[in-house]
Amino acid sequence: MISIASALDQDTPGRDAGLPWTERHRPQSLGDMVGNADVVSQVQRVIDAGDVPNLLFVGDPGTGKTSAALCVARAHMERALDVAPAITDAAERRVLFAKLWRAHVLMINASEERGIQTVRTKVKTFAQYASARRVSDARLYKLVLFDDCDHLTPEAQASLRRLTEEHAPSTRFLFTCCDPSRLIQALQSRCLLFALRRVPNDAMSAHLARVAHHEGVQCTDAAFASLADVARGDVRRGVATLQAVAAFCAARSSTEGARVVRAADVERLFGVEPTDDVNVLLAHVFDGRADDALRMAQRMMHDDGMPVADLLETMYAVVSGTDVATPPTLPGGASASNGTPDVHTTNESHSDDPSGRALAPTHVRETLAADGLLRIALLHDLTVAQERARRGLTTPMQWSGLVARMCNAAARSRARARANQGSAM
Repeated sequence: MISIASALDQDTPGRDAGLPWTERHRPQSLGDMVGNADVVSQVQRVIDAGDVPNLLFVGDPGTGKTSAALCVARAHMERALDVAPAITDAAERRVLFAKLWRAHVLMINASEERGIQTVRTKVKTFAQYASARRVSDARLYKLVLFDDCDHLTPEAQASLRRLTEEHAPSTRFLFTCCDPSRLIQALQSRCLLFALRRVPNDAMSAHLARVAHHEGVQCTDAAFASLADVARGDVRRGVATLQAVAAFCAARSSTEGARVVRAADVERLFGVEPTDDVNVLLAHVFDGRADDALRMAQRMMHDDGMPVADLLETMYAVVSGTDVATPPTLPGGASASNGTPDVHTTNESHSDDPSGRALAPTHVRETLAADGLLRIALLHDLTVAQERARRGLTTPMQWSGLVARMCNAAARSRARARANQGSAM
């Protein structure tokens, strides 16, 4: 486990003060990557081998796909300079590196340039006049970085399939995407695939501690834990959240310098985690109180303003048994929420009774453990809903429809239980 104290001992290189923190603290080498240590080590071995293949980085937003591709490109250029003994001056090395980068790296954001014309003009022209050259004894390829390549049209992808083979002696392609299912299989098969997972909370907290230390922001350990919970494994979201909370605390401070950021500040800006409400909602579903479940679902979306994507992720975690949204326990037994009470109040039977709200998680776990078919049915419904949410379908009708389908699955579960009891008698 990565400790925050050890993270503060590591020096974070400075960046341009005018950049957002997400760009200022973007990894500059594979060693700076946060999480996914096994994937990073595999990519490093590929770089050390010298002959870079076509690479495809897949994963959720903020897991480091673009940063990994940029680190590969940077390492490929630096490797060519490392074996050139004549280059000893640091300033000369930086100038040569900049020239090599401009001449040998083409970056394309496929979410903006997604058509076949981009491939025919920019990419084909760039690769056509590329000749693999050597700096000293290192082979130097031209690199085409396609960010968010899952937005490319099928025609553009089919054209790229041929380009990757025609210009293989001189050019390599680096792709990043969130949804590999939108890539044609012929293009995927021409790449070495690396899947990046969401960053765990301990690594996220340690990284945020380094960023806060570099930026001169004082945070409690509970605040780092709350920030990691809000980030949900998304490093970019975590750093942006830290910057927003730091600005909020600095604006409210009556003295010079940054005020200490606490977990309560994070919850005040971004709300508490919806895990408790999700457990109460599922308890209503399992007990057959469909009206209470639908009313609570509407309150969570409308009155509390909880994003549907966050609700779906939390509900998936609860149903699957991972509970990724539950605040971790810090050393000494302190909670990541810093003792801040839940601010939600409802009229439902579980919610207005403190003991009922406290018993809801146990009730949900026991119900799911007793009926595996119910768990499978709910996970299927949640997976479909998450896919629809990724495509922009986050309307109240979609959310209420999901709760209704879950109520139907719970009703079938209760019917199975009654049938089993009848057969046993």
